[in-house]
Amino acid sequence: GDSLEQASALLEHVVAVDDRYGPAWRLLAKTYSARAWYGFLPLHQGFARARAAIQRAIDIDPSDAAAVAVLSNLALSYDMNLPESARLLKRALSLAANDESVLAAAGTMAIATGDGKRSIAISEELVRRDPLNGNSWAGLGFAYVVFGRYADAIAALRKALELEPDAVFTHEVLGEALLLSGDLDGALAEMQREPHDTMRSLGL
Repeated sequence: GDSLEQASALLEHVVAVDDRYGPAWRLLAKTYSARAWYGFLPLHQGFARARAAIQRAIDIDPSDAAAVAVLSNLALSYDMNLPESARLLKRALSLAANDESVLAAAGTMAIATGDGKRSIAISEELVRRDPLNGNSWAGLGFAYVVFGRYADAIAALRKALELEPDAVFTHEVLGEALLLSGDLDGALAEMQREPHDTMRSLGL
């Protein structure tokens, strides 16, 4: 929470200095969205700020595929508007199919539509591109959990925690993988290690 708040403050300073710098608006939208998603900002307020910031980025550069991908994610995770999210994702893919933010959005869409093969393939590709990114390993672990590959999920999530020991949600998802694979003691231990209060309560 503190790091995301600091990121928002820094990016707000950047756009105050140069309000035509689209990448800063895009990243600011991602910080607002993450803060809302993780419960560090009031939900509607955080996503409203995210939408305004990402729309600003797209107004500055309509060809910014990563920005369009962020808007696609907002349509999916906040509006729960699958057709609109799919339309925006198709546009982002047409602009830059190999952009990592676009690929990540495509992976999220694949999970939402139950396409396990595509979701896992994209998540594995993101890890291959950036093997020191704990968030990518956590995303891969989550995809494995959703589609029943619990042993693979446990390995990926342990790697994520090796890289980012204090990351929120990861201990809880690892706990779910352990629970579903039958390791009740291990699952309980991971749930208790989860730093996010709500997710820890949910896991327990």
